[in-house]
Amino acid sequence: MSPMCQYSARDGFANDWHLVHYGTRATGGTGLIIVEATAVCPEGRITPAIWDYGVMSTYPASKG
Repeated sequence: MSPMCQYSARDGFANDWHLVHYGTRATGGTGLIIVEATAVCPEGRITPAIWDYGVMSTYPASKG
């Protein structure tokens, strides 16, 4: 299954919607699933909103 931009992530994080969406495809027999485009920084999102997947976090790795 080719990648699709579903614009369903919240602040860059996948959620239950993604689990159901991709899980349904996997149990339905799809052999290969290429997940959505993923931004590596907030400026790299393809939309200005918060709906894109991301590998960035607004939470610091450690507190000082």
